[in-house]
Amino acid sequence: MLILKNGKNMKLCMQINKKRIFALLMLTLITGKLLYEKFDNRPIKFEDFKTSEELNKFIIANYHIGSYGADFVNHLKNSKAKCREIGPNGLYFSQSPKNYKFIKECKYLTGLVSIAPLKSYQLIIYEDQEHKIIEIWSAVHNTPN
Repeated sequence: MLILKNGKNMKLCMQINKKRIFALLMLTLITGKLLYEKFDNRPIKFEDFKTSEELNKFIIANYHIGSYGADFVNHLKNSKAKCREIGPNGLYFSQSPKNYKFIKECKYLTGLVSIAPLKSYQLIIYEDQEHKIIEIWSAVHNTPN
């Protein structure tokens, strides 16, 4: 055990310990995040999309108009998005398609410790009477909403 007699050495020792604790904490956070990313098997990794355009391109390439909305919503739920049915009545947006019968809204919010910290992803799925997708609207927000 090291006994320090003057306050100056004690202060220096405490600063070194704080730096070590901070470095260890940062190393733990980074390692944990890298391991999480390696073993993350979500169907849609929202953090990969920095803009609404990137998200829209992915959706157009992988989820088609005329396919069942339930399949798309299940992928969103399996990707940790929170989804709800808004209902068959009323216009959600002024740009909503005229022939929809059902609307589902899904949101995903990244955490503070993330590749894209505190981003909000919002998707609106318009379905016809047979629950087939008519239109998908999506947006990436830089601040949570």
